[in-house]
Amino acid sequence: MRNIVKNITILLMLLCCQLVSARTVKVGYFRDSPPFMCGKDESEPKNGYAYEYLQKIASYTGWEYEYVYGDWGELYPMLVKGDIDILPAVSYSAQRKTEVNFPLYSMGDETYYLYCQASRKEMIAGKPETIEGKTINLGTGTYHTELLRQWLKENNVHLNITEDYFSDVLEDDFNKGKYDLFLSMDNVAEPGWEPLFRIGKSEIYLAVAKGAPDILEELDIAQSRLFTLFPNYSSLLWTKWYKTSSVSKRLANYEADWFGRHQKITIGILRDDSPFCFMNEKTGEAEGLVTFIIKNLKDTYNVTSEIEYKFYDTFSDLFLALAEKEVTAIFPAIIDYANAEKNGFIVSDPFVSNTVGCFYKRNQELTDKRKVAVIGGQHADYHMVRYYPEYEITRCKTVDECMTLLARNKVTYAAFNMHKINDYLISRHKYSKFNILELPEHCDLRFCVNREDKDFANTMSKLSYTISNEKLNSEVTRLCLQIQKYTTQNFLEDYLWIIIFVAGIIILLSAALVFANDKIKMLVNYDVLTHLLNRRVLNKNLDCCIKHSKFTEEKFCIILYDIDNFKKINDNYGHSAGDRVLEVAAGIFSKGIKQKDSAFRWDGEEFLLIVKTDKDTAIHIAERIRQEIESQCVEYEGQNIKFTVSAGLAEYSNGMDTKELFSKVDANLYKSKNSGKNRVTY
Repeated sequence: MRNIVKNITILLMLLCCQLVSARTVKVGYFRDSPPFMCGKDESEPKNGYAYEYLQKIASYTGWEYEYVYGDWGELYPMLVKGDIDILPAVSYSAQRKTEVNFPLYSMGDETYYLYCQASRKEMIAGKPETIEGKTINLGTGTYHTELLRQWLKENNVHLNITEDYFSDVLEDDFNKGKYDLFLSMDNVAEPGWEPLFRIGKSEIYLAVAKGAPDILEELDIAQSRLFTLFPNYSSLLWTKWYKTSSVSKRLANYEADWFGRHQKITIGILRDDSPFCFMNEKTGEAEGLVTFIIKNLKDTYNVTSEIEYKFYDTFSDLFLALAEKEVTAIFPAIIDYANAEKNGFIVSDPFVSNTVGCFYKRNQELTDKRKVAVIGGQHADYHMVRYYPEYEITRCKTVDECMTLLARNKVTYAAFNMHKINDYLISRHKYSKFNILELPEHCDLRFCVNREDKDFANTMSKLSYTISNEKLNSEVTRLCLQIQKYTTQNFLEDYLWIIIFVAGIIILLSAALVFANDKIKMLVNYDVLTHLLNRRVLNKNLDCCIKHSKFTEEKFCIILYDIDNFKKINDNYGHSAGDRVLEVAAGIFSKGIKQKDSAFRWDGEEFLLIVKTDKDTAIHIAERIRQEIESQCVEYEGQNIKFTVSAGLAEYSNGMDTKELFSKVDANLYKSKNSGKNRVTY
């Protein structure tokens, strides 16, 4: 009896949990208000600050949302009447407290600014008297309208004010010059607008209808749990959605004056610091992230100054050139505020961060010695001096010099910019015997200037917020892919012992030079019998296909063939006949694919094709080849040999590794074998 009661109790508790989690909450959704709420109806995808905040709350409450679309003038009265349960972005006031419920915690802050058109030079930021008598259109009954009235009273300023329904106050009217001023949040920041005055700010809430006290209680509990675990959640979320939209996209007057006085700007950069900056060896011109940033500077702020780049070998050279005013600014400057102040410099806000990685020998204790090799004067050198002063540093001129010291046990680690490791070192066969450890510290990469050029630093700080992290990271990735090239010199360095051996044979057999080279290539990469690529180069080809597919989203498939009853062919006709069957099959595979595709002898009587196309096309190719083989008749010593093949096909999908891909194609081949053979399974 006790167990029955216990089970019933558990079932009731589960039922209650399901009822709670199934609660549907009606939410007012502001249409066309990005980045606060994006999506004007159910047909468009939703995202934005408030939308993401609501989803976070739902992760604690289990709520399901029903969205009601409208503008402020439509949605707030619905909240008061109880037609909707929750409305975001409601500022607190004593009057509203009598109409709706406010939770214990706000969802963030809204800051309000008074804007004029950038061309209106008579209105000056910080001088309220310059806007006396100007015109403005305000939304009746809005919180920021009342804030402005209070600000005008405190500053003894009078404006010609007209009021309209909230949704009728249009940015377009302001842009067309119908009104002199516009009042809005800091998330607007149009390129042609000049922010004049910060009027004030208010906390905004997820306001709850008076008739929904249970929703208010659940909301209070959810926000309490959220802010206990993540105290800065709202500010971090605001930064994510408003980083690029809450910054002015035009030069302030004092910034424009600075660029007017500097028609030529010289940027000091490192000669070899990919992907951030480097010299193009063919053209001698600067490339890298720095040129991407400067292009955005010119495009965003309409800067017409000529930009010149000067190359230096080390960070010390960069900072010396800046101190001696050979250059206007340097990038990337790995320097904190304290050192900048000490040396009389000003730094911008960071654009990207960089980390340092260390190579070390496998099976080696990481703390047995404290010796590290670095390229002198570059990222890793600065990083190790700053964060690991106890290490003995050996400064080298090149990567290979550092790695040679590591290979000879002269140092325990060889440290480099992590991007250099990813873009260059990690692809080198000669370094494959080493492991990589990424150090935990991040270095911010900034522009650095002398104090008299502070306006340039401030402009670059502002620019750092107008370029999204996604765009910066995408550009870094693009540069990494562009730089990552396996050169002839790399090959010579990686396979020096093979080259010496081949060179000796060439000297001894100079009369058979062409034949020897072809023979070596066949032995290394090709199967002797079928003349198809062998298994040795398959993994490398497949890795390249996977990397290419990840970045381009282009489809590719692999097809694994197995000759049916091949043992019987060998037993009945002999191994020489079996070899002839393999040769004929290999010829059909080679002719059945395009030049961009690849055919391999996988193992024994198994063959593998890489076809760079989608699944449907690959199925057609696989079937065509199967039918072609089925129609063949191999003549050997007066005997006619018929044979068929079974095949498995697998399409690569993003996130797969080679093991998963092989497992899938092998399983499909197994199904073909066990379903009667002479078929393709996919």
